[in-house]
Order: sequence, then structure tokens, then C-alpha cells
Amino acid sequence: MKKFLFVLSATALWACKGSDGHKFSVDGTVSNRPVRTIYLEQSLPREENPIVIDSSKVGSDGHFAITTTAKEEGLYSLRADQDPMPFAILINDVPHLSVRADLSKNAEGTITGSPASQAVIDIDKQLWQGRAQMYVAAAGLDSLSRIANTDGPARAHNDSLRMQLYNNYQTVTQQLKAYVTHIVDTTNSPSLTIYAYELFQRMLEDFQTKGFTPAETAAIVNKAAARFPTHSAIQDWKQKAGSNKAPDFSLPDTSGRAVSLSSFRGKYVLVDFWASWCGPCRAENPNVVAAYQQFKGKNFTILGVSLDKTRDAWINAIHQDGLSWNQVSDLRYWDSEVAALYQVSGIPYNFLIDPDGNIVAEGLHGPELFATLNKYLK
Repeated sequence: MKKFLFVLSATALWACKGSDGHKFSVDGTVSNRPVRTIYLEQSLPREENPIVIDSSKVGSDGHFAITTTAKEEGLYSLRADQDPMPFAILINDVPHLSVRADLSKNAEGTITGSPASQAVIDIDKQLWQGRAQMYVAAAGLDSLSRIANTDGPARAHNDSLRMQLYNNYQTVTQQLKAYVTHIVDTTNSPSLTIYAYELFQRMLEDFQTKGFTPAETAAIVNKAAARFPTHSAIQDWKQKAGSNKAPDFSLPDTSGRAVSLSSFRGKYVLVDFWASWCGPCRAENPNVVAAYQQFKGKNFTILGVSLDKTRDAWINAIHQDGLSWNQVSDLRYWDSEVAALYQVSGIPYNFLIDPDGNIVAEGLHGPELFATLNKYLK
């Protein structure tokens, strides 16, 4: 758990404090290190660090006890003396809970009486294990990217290994995403919903990988708001989740004519980021062509946004790959303002936009592209 505790100070995990709420208490025992004081801290929105709510002197037997008041369920942590990091994360889903912690070890403490607090420990373990697997795959891919291009059996071997590592990385990512989705869909704890979502998103950001898409996030937030209508933190989360509207933009097409995204309003539009120099993009283009041919008669079109540097390479790739839909580019490579507007950090990448201009899906490739289009274009 301690490996993920940085999220507490970096992410707005909501909890509300007030004297008009209900009491909850936490007691426990710390062992194998002399401790004078245990601090109960609360994570608040827009606060960089947790704030101290209450404290307890520690007895000679390591026992401590704290009773405080909370307006609603929230996220708390316990910290010993001047330690920079807490040794336990708590959710006050019950009036009383107990903690036992061995402070001489970098290990999980035990929490009894609180299902949500135990779930926090379980989530941390699962995500840490997944993080380790993702790191191995990412490190392998990075090492392969540093190897000079070769021909023959050596290149085939490296390409095969690269594909295996990439598939491993994607598999672990999707497994963790499914795990967190199950948590937020089934937990009875509003605070655990926020915690699991934020922890997963922050972990994927560390790998410069997208976690839940804006459309998926909107679905999670709306479902949570409906399930927990009286929880002010969840309702605040819904208000601050932001719009899922696709930002409008205008770029020149292959003839120099300005084309805007808003000119396609009323249709489903796949905004497809790619480039002639991008090998994975060129490999994915046959799927995009097949999707266009299958769905173009169902109020659907594609707007290609190229991150190319030269016009000739861009035009040649369009003809070679048979990309017969609208294509635009400012030929500014990664300095493209539209790539920055959509926070695109890797290509190929795309966004599916509905007739009202909302982003309903993103990052669709291969079979997932066809499955998603079938879902919306009935």
C-alpha cells in the first residue's frame, strides 16, 4: 500500500469534515518501533496535503484510540509521529474500525470492521502487481527501441519480441481496467469509488497511457451520482467532471481549404490522428479503410488529422493507403495544436464523436473499432 500513497497528496479525493455529522472511531496497535503520537488525517479537494483531524498518544503497549466526527463517508489516513507517509488508509464506512500495524516492515497492516478500508488494501495490491508487470513490458519495449535496425532473422526476432511485450502490456492494462470497473460498479462505498478510479488513472498517467476515456469517465461519474445521490463529494465530482464535448478545430485539407470539425455536426465522426512516418498507423490504416467502407452509409464519416512534416509524404501516404475521406494537417509534426488540444501523446489514436459533438469513445483499433461502430451505428 505504501507504494501508492503519493496519490493521497496529489489527487483530489473528497471527504467532508464538520461538527454536525456522525461520530466514528478508530483504535489499534502499532508495534516494533517506538511511537509517541498517531495522527488521523483527512484528504480534501484542492488541498495538496492531507490535514490533521485528530491525534492520540500511544501507550506503552502501542495502543491508540481516536474518536472524531465526519459529515459523511470520506478518505482518511493514519500517520506515526513525523513520518512523511501514513501507514494506513481508512474509509469511515462503519462507526468503528481497528488497525494493527508493524511499523518495522514495509507491509500491509490489518484493518478489521471496515469492508471499504480492506478493499483499499486489496486494490493497492492488485494495482501494484499490475504496475510491476507493466513496467517489465515497458522496459523491454524501451530496450528494443534502442537497438539499431537489422535485417533477416535478428529483425524478425526483435519484431516478434516487441509484439509479445506490447500485447502483454495491453493485456495487463485491460485486466486492471476491468478490475477497477467492477469495483466502481459494485461497491457500496462512494469514497472507494473515487479512490479506485483516481488511483488507476494516476497509475496509467505515470506510464503515459490513457486509462478511462472521457466517455467512460462520464459513465462512471453519472452512475455513481445516481447510486449515491446524497453524498456531496460524489455530486461535486459530477459537477467538476467537465464537458465531454469534442473541442472544435479547423485545419487545411490537401488543397489548402480550411475544414472544421463542427462542419460535420449531425454525423458520427471518427477523428483519426496518424502520420505517414508512423509504422503502426500505416499498419492500422487497412482497418480504418474497411470500417469506412462498411459504415459510411450510416451517417458516419472520418476526419483524418495528420502529424506529418512534409506535404509530399502526407499526400503520397493518403494515396498509397487509399484514405478516401477528408484529411487535414498543419504539417507541424508533434507541434500540432490539435494534437495538444486533444492531449494526443501517441499515434495512431482516434476519437468517436456523436452527432451532437460529444466524445463517446476513443482509442479504437482493430476489432474494437468495428465493435464500437456497430454499437452506435445501428
